[in-house]
Amino acid sequence: MEALKIIEQDGRYIWVAHPATTNPGGVGFSPISFSTEDAAKADWDIYLRSPGDGKGRTLRTREQIETLLRVAAETSPECNGASLPSPQWQKEDASGCNWYVDMDTGDPVKCLKYLESAIIGLQAAYNLIDKVA
Repeated sequence: MEALKIIEQDGRYIWVAHPATTNPGGVGFSPISFSTEDAAKADWDIYLRSPGDGKGRTLRTREQIETLLRVAAETSPECNGASLPSPQWQKEDASGCNWYVDMDTGDPVKCLKYLESAIIGLQAAYNLIDKVA
C-alpha cells in the first residue's frame, strides 16, 4: 500500500495520502496544486513532519502558509509580481481556523480575489502553529 500518490491535474501536481499517514482528522490531500512533482513531494514531506492540532487541522508556520499562498498565486496572471499579505493569527473562528488573510489589502486586490478559494482550502486544512499577531 502506497503512503503517497502524486496526481497530475492540468499540468500541476497534488499529493494524496493514504488515510493511515494523515494527521488524525487532517486532510488527505494537498489543498493547492504545485508546478512540479518534486514541489508536491516536498510539501508532503513538510506535512508529515507537522503536528496536528487535535481538532482536524495540521499546524503550519506562518512562513509555510505564506509559501503555499505564493504557490497558489503562480497560476494567476493577476498575481504576477504581487505582494501578498501575510496570514494573521486570530482566535479560532466558528470553523476552528486560527488565521486569516486580509482580502481588502495587498497588491493587487484582484490577485487576492483570485486566491480566495485557495485561502479557504488552506484555512480548512491548516492552523498557525505560531500565535504571533
